[in-house]
Amino acid sequence: MTSTKVIIREAQSEDAQGVLNYLKFITNETSNLLLTPEEMAQKKLTDEINLLEESSKSSENLFLLATKDEKIIGTANMKSFLRKRISHRGTFGISVLKEFSDQGIGSMLLAEIINYAKSINLEILELEVRTDNIPAIHLYKKFGFKEYGLYENFFKIDHKYYDGDTYVISFKLEIIIQKEHHRVLAVMLFLLYLNYYENNFNSTYFEVSR
Repeated sequence: MTSTKVIIREAQSEDAQGVLNYLKFITNETSNLLLTPEEMAQKKLTDEINLLEESSKSSENLFLLATKDEKIIGTANMKSFLRKRISHRGTFGISVLKEFSDQGIGSMLLAEIINYAKSINLEILELEVRTDNIPAIHLYKKFGFKEYGLYENFFKIDHKYYDGDTYVISFKLEIIIQKEHHRVLAVMLFLLYLNYYENNFNSTYFEVSR
């Protein structure tokens, strides 16, 4: 029996109820998320529809779903910072149901997030994660994220504090290299253009008659 393929796609407004069902389940499954089960219970369908509509229309944001047999099994949400002086940066979050952990779904989602961030010319992606969330930290490091600093008392759950780490990946050097590559390519094309005319037209063709 062949396994059903996992599909990564952008969320649409019609996915709102499915997203709410997913969040209701996962907020009771893990305490690694900012959203609590109590906060989740207050979410309204109309609000989720509006959120997904706004996200799908915005080039600065991306909300992805991982689905299997039309069931949502993971999500990823990336947001660019809107303030001009930090508009080169973005942040994101990823979650996957425990039932489907260690199957590469987090990697699939993160790869799409990184590709999209590059496509809109973000220079930096960042996130905060609990220091005891080892699987997530391993995933981020695998994709080149670097630990930027410790955030003491990052979470407070039932009067107990948990530290967090900030992880950052920079595309700045890659962007510079791409721009330099495009500049060199433009120069090469221009030289080829000149060489073509030198070889195919008599030089007197360009002389100005007096």
